[in-house]
Amino acid sequence: MAKARLLVVEDDPHIRELICSNLESEGLECTPCGDVRSALAHLQKELPDLILLDRILPGGDGLKVLQKVRELSSLPVLLLTSLKSEDDKVEGLEAGADDYLGKPFSLRELKARVQALLRRSRMQPGASLRLGSLYLDAEGHQAFRDGQPLDLSPLEVRVLRSLLMNQDRILRRDELIELAWGVDYEGYDRAVDTLIVRLRRKLVGEGMPGIRTARGMGYRLSLEPEA
Repeated sequence: MAKARLLVVEDDPHIRELICSNLESEGLECTPCGDVRSALAHLQKELPDLILLDRILPGGDGLKVLQKVRELSSLPVLLLTSLKSEDDKVEGLEAGADDYLGKPFSLRELKARVQALLRRSRMQPGASLRLGSLYLDAEGHQAFRDGQPLDLSPLEVRVLRSLLMNQDRILRRDELIELAWGVDYEGYDRAVDTLIVRLRRKLVGEGMPGIRTARGMGYRLSLEPEA
């Protein structure tokens, strides 16, 4: 199997070198960038398999790079940032990031997050999923309502896929986090609740299922009307 290609966008040269050297020791190929301009220039030439993206960069917010990535691809993006507030975390995830790692972080955790994202992106396509007027393609990248594509972020698609694959039971919040992000996380409760609210607004129309809340338990996808 070819080496996974990573774009490491980090303005601190020491951190950038540390990240690249440690991930390259895991058999990964890293291309370093130090600012928004060089990152965007690289993306115009080729797309990597995964991006490690600092939130605060010379030349603009890292979310500018993330926005461009999402115009081009659903490839996984791991945000690296010193911003601590929950609002910043939710903002990054809503913008289309797949994961969020706060600074300072351990190299062991960084490697685990990177490998989890790469594993998930390499998963073989499964069967397509349907419920009422809702359809999720076998690649797991696009959802449709009566044949019309829904405007969903990659993370919203993964949350929806997790709910579709578990229609027969209630998914606890921690289960949904693990299924959507790939590993166990703490402090993502509000991010999940925000994503559920956004998905509910998009899953409208005749024959469409709704996301039901089982108070104190979790969420499930159902065609039954809200009780």
